[in-house]
Amino acid sequence: ERSHELITRGMRLCATEGTAKKLDPKDKLHVAAKTGTTPHGAKFQSHIIGFFPYDKPRNAFCLFAPAGTSQDSAVPSAREILLSTTW
Repeated sequence: ERSHELITRGMRLCATEGTAKKLDPKDKLHVAAKTGTTPHGAKFQSHIIGFFPYDKPRNAFCLFAPAGTSQDSAVPSAREILLSTTW
């Protein structure tokens, strides 16, 4: 239970102040997320996973970006998808 609390709080912090802070800039969805970037040859690939709303999760998402860092590729792509509809 304590581990779950620490992980979800960390994911919320990532979405509000960390690498995923541009995912939901106005905090409309109350997202908790984790990003990741890995080298792939001379380039990078990235991903973002998360859920919302943070306090009572109902939706989850995962996005893989085959090129670019999480802040340059995965987060903007996920933001476009998440904010393009009404939840």
